[in-house]
Amino acid sequence: MKLLPALLGLALLVAGPASGSAASGEADVTSAAAIIALGRAAAPTPTARATGDIAAQVAAWKQQLSGDAQLASAVAQQAFFDAFGRAPAANEVPANTALTYAEWMQRHVQTLTEQPDKYEAAIRAAYPLVIHRDVYPEEIAYWKKYGTVPYYLLVASIDDWARRNQPGLMVTSGTPSVSVNCQYLATQQVAPAAAAPLRELLHLATASQSTAGRVLAVGGGALESDGGIYFVAAGQPVEAQRR
Repeated sequence: MKLLPALLGLALLVAGPASGSAASGEADVTSAAAIIALGRAAAPTPTARATGDIAAQVAAWKQQLSGDAQLASAVAQQAFFDAFGRAPAANEVPANTALTYAEWMQRHVQTLTEQPDKYEAAIRAAYPLVIHRDVYPEEIAYWKKYGTVPYYLLVASIDDWARRNQPGLMVTSGTPSVSVNCQYLATQQVAPAAAAPLRELLHLATASQSTAGRVLAVGGGALESDGGIYFVAAGQPVEAQRR
């Protein structure tokens, strides 16, 4: 697929790692905030970096989106692709709407829930990308048991299932799980203590004692974290996927 032109702006924002334990903790919060706000780890502006509070950092990014139409468009287009598995038509993403990536994803997951045909289309789009075959009818029924999972998390879950069950992949089964190291995701591991405020920020349900609830992403509440790691996630741009 060709690179969506508006995503070029996001590619310029990728940040390098911080050093030292204190710096690393600060960098984790900063990176997580950027993923929630932009769908990508990014070098923060001084305003977005002024506080260690993740909600305040996300709010600072949202303020920047309101004044940067190109960045806001890039975020909107990526969120649409990550939800539905395709680029938006001209009338499917309102112009000059400065929502964060997470806010867009909340809207899109609601649409997928209300319009089952669009959810089924997202499921159908995910399987050929990962395992180069069409989805089986049993797999469509399987995914509907787990609520509404957006396209990019379907891809990550199918990838995790495929890695654990090769060779001879049959019908997807078991509890869906996602790895923090998935090549289809942009992720940031966070401390367990950060999970509760992140769930609140992302409007996720309170987690049980299992590893479900550790994938801190809109639509990821029913997924387990491979290895029990807490992390925030967005989809990788199409051009960054290595398959």
